Amino acid sequence: EIKELKALLDVMTEPRWRLVTEFLSLTGLRIGELVALNDTDVWGNIIRINKTYDANNNVITSAKTFSSKRDIHIQTELKDCVDRIREYTAWQIEVCGYQSDLFFPDTDGGYLSYHAYRKYLAENAVKVTSKKVTPHCLRHTHCSMLAAAGMNLDSIANRLGHEDSKITKEIYLHRLEELKEKENKQLDGIRLLS
Repeated sequence: EIKELKALLDVMTEPRWRLVTEFLSLTGLRIGELVALNDTDVWGNIIRINKTYDANNNVITSAKTFSSKRDIHIQTELKDCVDRIREYTAWQIEVCGYQSDLFFPDTDGGYLSYHAYRKYLAENAVKVTSKKVTPHCLRHTHCSMLAAAGMNLDSIANRLGHEDSKITKEIYLHRLEELKEKENKQLDGIRLLS
């Protein structure tokens, strides 16, 4: 839920991990997709997804599925986050003295540590939500926020890299049921013939 996400972001004192959390929540990307991004994959108003990072083997591989290869539109709120990531990365490069082509490198210029982030996220989430949240949960959060904002299922599925909206519907059915209840309450208040 958005309220829980905001509370989580408020307690995150490590700027790098706070930015990762915000970015994943605003894009719906898998953590491996973020880790694999080169700076050239994020340009204009597009994030190009065509690869992922395999944390177990420490290698970049092709996207998870054919549908996972996609372009993500950078909306205004996400643009602000992207700009802050670029500022943070520039500062980090200057302080640590490395070169990197990655969009969001770790403190040594290499790939972000999935395990360190997962641990940090889980520890902070327990503080504010009493739930152990994983990076993948942020994909669910992104979908829920888009659904609550009225975005159609096919558009959400495309953004997430799902083959069709059936997958999105199955995974996020709980949120769709909440939206249906809201729609029904709206209909109860509408008088069409009187």
